[in-house]
Amino acid sequence: EFSLCYLLEVGLNCVQRLFLYPFVKAVITLSPRWKLMAAEKLGRARGLTREERADWETKYRKVNEEIELRMEGAEPLLDSLAFYSVEKTGSIVLPIMCFLLMLVYHESEMGLRYNIDQHELLYYAMFSMCMIPWMSLVDVCILGSQELLYGWRVYDYFSYQRWRFSNRSRKWNLTSTVDESVSPSLQGFDLLC
Repeated sequence: EFSLCYLLEVGLNCVQRLFLYPFVKAVITLSPRWKLMAAEKLGRARGLTREERADWETKYRKVNEEIELRMEGAEPLLDSLAFYSVEKTGSIVLPIMCFLLMLVYHESEMGLRYNIDQHELLYYAMFSMCMIPWMSLVDVCILGSQELLYGWRVYDYFSYQRWRFSNRSRKWNLTSTVDESVSPSLQGFDLLC
C-alpha cells in the first residue's frame, strides 16, 4: 500500500513538473496581455485620441516584449530548476527527519498521533534513503523530457554555468553583479548556479 502510494506520488510529480507548472507559469506570464486585449474588446481602448492611442500601443508593445523575455531564454528553465532543487532537498532531508523522529519518538508524540510505530519510522527512513538515487534517475528523465517538450537547452545552460563558475573572479559569487536578462525573482537563483 505504501509503495503504491509512493509510485502514484512520483507519477503525479512527473505530470506536475512536465505539464502543470509550465502551464501555470505560461498563464501567469500571459495574463497582462490578456488584460489589455480584454480592455480593448470591452471598449476602453476605443474612442481614444491619437496620443492616448499611441500610449496604449506603446504599453501593449512593452507588455509583449516582457512576455517574450519571460517565455524564452533561461527563465523557464531556471523556474523548473528551482522546483527541482526544492524537491531534491526535501528528498535528501526526509531520511534525516525520520531518524530524528525516531530519536524523539516519545517526546514529540508525532508518530503516535499518526499511528506510526518507532520501528516503522526506521523502515520509512531506509526506504527514503534507497529512493534518493532512483529519484535522481527520474529527475534526469524529467529534465530530458522538458528539454524535448519545451525546447529548453538544459545541457547548454549547465555548460555555460560550469564555464561561468570556473572563470569567476571571486570565490563567493552571490555578491557579484546579476544577469539583467533574468527576471529579478530568479536572479539570486541564477547566481547560485
